[in-house]
Amino acid sequence: MFGRGRDRGRGHKLPGEAAAPAFTPSIALRSIDGHLVRTGHEVYAWYRLAPQRWSFRSDSQRQDLIQAIAGQ
Repeated sequence: MFGRGRDRGRGHKLPGEAAAPAFTPSIALRSIDGHLVRTGHEVYAWYRLAPQRWSFRSDSQRQDLIQAIAGQ
């Protein structure tokens, strides 16, 4: 706004100021459409699920629950 700082947006550098390193994001996000996120090669879907006690069950309890739900 005042003094030398206003020239920074025009490519001028202050003494001792180094150029910012280049950054290329690995996800390369192209678009967001509702719960879908698109990159150049992939599509991700995001869901929000109701809380479950799943992670607090033992392996055998989880297996029994899967079999019970599959049998419905």
